[in-house]
Amino acid sequence: MFMAIVILNREFHSFDIATIISNFGNRNISAQWLTGILLLIGFAVKSAVMPMHVWAPGAYTNTPTSFTAVFSGGLSKMGVYGIGLVVLNLYSQGNFAHVGIYLAWLGAITSVMATFRAVFQDDAKKMLAYSSVAQLGYIVTGIGLGTELSVFAGIYLAILHGAFKGTLFMAVGAVERQAGTTDMRKISGLIRNMPWTFFAALVAIIALAGIPPVGGFVGKWMLYEATIGSQHMFLVILLFLSSTAAFLYSFRFLFGLFLGQQEEETADIKEAPAVMIIPMLFLTIFLIVMGTFPGIVFKPIAAGMADMGFKDIPWHMSVLYNMWGDSVNLVYVSVTFMGVFLLGLVYITLIARKGTKHNLSTKDIHTAGEVPKAEDNLHYALDFYKPFERVLSPILKHKLDIYYTEFGKGLEALFNFMRRIYTGNGQTYALYVIIFLVALLLMSGRIFGI
Repeated sequence: MFMAIVILNREFHSFDIATIISNFGNRNISAQWLTGILLLIGFAVKSAVMPMHVWAPGAYTNTPTSFTAVFSGGLSKMGVYGIGLVVLNLYSQGNFAHVGIYLAWLGAITSVMATFRAVFQDDAKKMLAYSSVAQLGYIVTGIGLGTELSVFAGIYLAILHGAFKGTLFMAVGAVERQAGTTDMRKISGLIRNMPWTFFAALVAIIALAGIPPVGGFVGKWMLYEATIGSQHMFLVILLFLSSTAAFLYSFRFLFGLFLGQQEEETADIKEAPAVMIIPMLFLTIFLIVMGTFPGIVFKPIAAGMADMGFKDIPWHMSVLYNMWGDSVNLVYVSVTFMGVFLLGLVYITLIARKGTKHNLSTKDIHTAGEVPKAEDNLHYALDFYKPFERVLSPILKHKLDIYYTEFGKGLEALFNFMRRIYTGNGQTYALYVIIFLVALLLMSGRIFGI
């Protein structure tokens, strides 16, 4: 990326983006290809697009939890902005229009493969790390298609991703602070101890899965419609596959941390402090409002897209229209879903009050004919999706990390060889100077014509 910026500055004598965009088409084709591809590689790395995603899961997992919400929810969008800048401005016409389609395919493949990886993670934070890579794949697909609706959906999903993934990482941070771990095989039943954290995580998971009445549904709706409208049916299949598989890790996340049986080790855990709960609830309210009144965000998105050449974009405060002439009033959808949710909540509350509470441990398996040992891990989240893992193992066993590791070892060997030349010894460098001068004298005839 830095190399491309240097090349552009040398030719245009400016770092101003508007100047570069307006004069980019005047350069020769090879120069346009070179700088555009270099920029796309840099931004794709930042956006964790496969095959340049290998840094993201480890970075999100090992980053201090207090910063991960900003890292995943906010900073990752800088790469998306750069991709949009190249695809929608520099490569928007001429021989480069198909570049965005290739990028859309990479985004869809990224969403599928990262989702499969997320399903089989035992650590909640690492699960969310792979989930972030998958969600960025949706956004890149929308930007890459380059249609008015797909770009609109991509930008909207970028905003929503920052909200719901920020909420989820904050929820995991609260669990880590109170329980001391994010391993879903070691803790469960935290809904009794941390109800506010569970509520925030539940709404964020619903948004991630694209279920009404939360804002994620609106973004998925627009992205699917844009993909179908652009006649890329295989892309639709990939996006639906990724969305369906996302239900698997979404359920595991909620069940592994908050639902299920409560162990004695977690019985005394308390709710996170208010300073952690309040930011989560603010984002939760935002997600719920976006499911009913997405026009609050649609307006600034439409204004921003007007600067990119998309003029007079139609949008409505709480109604979604599709290309077939149908419409969905989100107010009615939200009222219906919330009514069903409240009725279910009342029913569960009444049943819980009338019934007898049985706080059974996972070790309480007297009817199984076995006596478990204290160190045996019988947590439900252990090998949660083992059958699916066996089916997908031929695909998931191949990791790009191996190739990057071997490439790194090759560079290390090269640098070790160069270290033998640059020894740091002054006498050795003096010898190099003498050899250079002798060679220069011997070749002076050819070089200087003497």
